[in-house]
Amino acid sequence: MGCQKSIVPAVTSKYRLPKDYDAPSLARLRRRRSRVVWSFVYLALCRSLELVLLCFRSAEAKEIEILVLRHELAVLRRQHPLPRLQPTDRALLAAWSRLLPRAY
Repeated sequence: MGCQKSIVPAVTSKYRLPKDYDAPSLARLRRRRSRVVWSFVYLALCRSLELVLLCFRSAEAKEIEILVLRHELAVLRRQHPLPRLQPTDRALLAAWSRLLPRAY
């Protein structure tokens, strides 16, 4: 009925810390892990707030933003080393940016 040997000790022993770690090293490791966790929580919170705000934007603002992004992409695709905006590009971007809602 099943395996006689358990693989759990073999798997978990591979991920245990060596016994020669000293207390300051463990403290640094815990702080680093804590920073990574808080960084992930902050990023997740920011993205979810952006999503909520995006839901409340008007359809017109969303369409304008899509137009601006498409135009920027078209400009970047025809560039080689340095992006050079033509006067018509600058005029379009300036006009469209005035229609976007301001972030405060």
